[in-house]
Amino acid sequence: MPVMRSLAFAAALHAGLMALPARAADEIRVGFMEVFSETGQRRERFDAAIARELCQSIGKPCRTVAISTMPAGKELLEGRVDVLVSYFDSITRDKRLAGTRSYARMPLAFVVRKDAGSSEISPAALAGKKIAVGDMVGKSFVTTRLPGSLLIPRGDFLSALASGDADLAIARLDLAVYEIDSASGVSCCKIIEVLNDAASIPPDDRVLVRNSDKTLRKLVDKTIGAMEQSGKIKAAALATFGFDVSAGAKADNPFFPTAPESSREIEPVVAERAVRLMINGAKCSGVLVSGRAVLTAAHCFTNEKRIVAVKPRQVALYQNDRKLARKAARIVIHPDYSAKSATTAASDIALLLLDDDGSTLPPVRFLTGREAFLTADMMDLLFIDAALYGYGNRDGKDERLLKARAILSLMVLPPNSFLGQSEKVFLRAPEFCHGDSGGGVFQAPGGVVDADEPPVLLGIASAIGEAKEQCDDFGEIMRADYFAGWIAATLKEHGAD
Repeated sequence: MPVMRSLAFAAALHAGLMALPARAADEIRVGFMEVFSETGQRRERFDAAIARELCQSIGKPCRTVAISTMPAGKELLEGRVDVLVSYFDSITRDKRLAGTRSYARMPLAFVVRKDAGSSEISPAALAGKKIAVGDMVGKSFVTTRLPGSLLIPRGDFLSALASGDADLAIARLDLAVYEIDSASGVSCCKIIEVLNDAASIPPDDRVLVRNSDKTLRKLVDKTIGAMEQSGKIKAAALATFGFDVSAGAKADNPFFPTAPESSREIEPVVAERAVRLMINGAKCSGVLVSGRAVLTAAHCFTNEKRIVAVKPRQVALYQNDRKLARKAARIVIHPDYSAKSATTAASDIALLLLDDDGSTLPPVRFLTGREAFLTADMMDLLFIDAALYGYGNRDGKDERLLKARAILSLMVLPPNSFLGQSEKVFLRAPEFCHGDSGGGVFQAPGGVVDADEPPVLLGIASAIGEAKEQCDDFGEIMRADYFAGWIAATLKEHGAD
């Protein structure tokens, strides 16, 4: 979200520390980002409404705390609040913080000129239409669901509509209402429809607690569930946006039913490289980075004590439900892999070397830091389009099938930024499920991996947070560019390059 992210970063650089009131005994303090104006900040107003409703519904002594510093997660980490409702910190959160169940899922908004009259939103009606997009989610939707439409370059989508350069604009609802609210002297456009459950929309909006506060996390989960069931989240959303953005909201548009994860056609350049690893009954994903090597997560080969305890003969390789004849010959764990660390220091990466059967496959490409900066969308604060492919899933169906698990934007800021960006992991990670570990994250402009061979591998999926959970958003993406030197040296040492 270009403008919103820019404002957020500016606020973070200029805000001063805020003195927070002392805590009463057994009191839960729910923090939220302070709303500085009544217009142009509906997203923050919605979070504030959720924080107040959470406090009223949690069943224990509670008060809300307005926070003016960014990132607000610092107030949570340093114990000045116990719970944090902040969408910005949710999508860029410190790994010492745990996310609760999602309280909102921002839908896609379809925007037209006010004089456009009624417009049908369907692939047939939009074929040949010029569509402007405001963010990665909108671009992904056009490229994957509206192939007959014409995607115009990113930029100010309201201006594109006002000038007639675009017939329709698509963006996440929070960005669309922000741009419409804050447009100076421009009153050209209106939202005619939202699509709540498009497959490309990630469940970003989660309340945050400290990892150590497991009991509080369960209480917040239960409270959010009750708030959604009672309609309180929907009521707050309607009052703020005019549309329902609660996590369980469903779309009314019959032309875009939610597709199952396994229904999307996988690009051939990805399908030939993605593999499923079966390791003593456990499942991981992996990527053939050459004809004789699979890149995957190191934790796939460790036991409960996180000690490597797997023999190559215990690993079987599949592509969808087809077992490969290739045999694993050697497992090489990155030397910096930390068996005790679940943080960004883990170096959760490994190579599975295969027997030589004469197979050839051009090595994948890795994006260097400089290339990442040049490739990233400068209008979107150095976020780069990507897609995660893996064998995990949420509902236990199609467990043998490769799926496009997430369309996402990865932040390519330099290491040691004020947001805590690591040189080893990408700041933004999607929801992972068991089986996704080791899955490839490829560069995917508009959500689609280019057909050019070989593809650009940005990273691999690392561990999810709670082993007992089927899915969790406490995942990480190991940056392939950071480990590229070790990968190349290892392949050369073992003759697998």
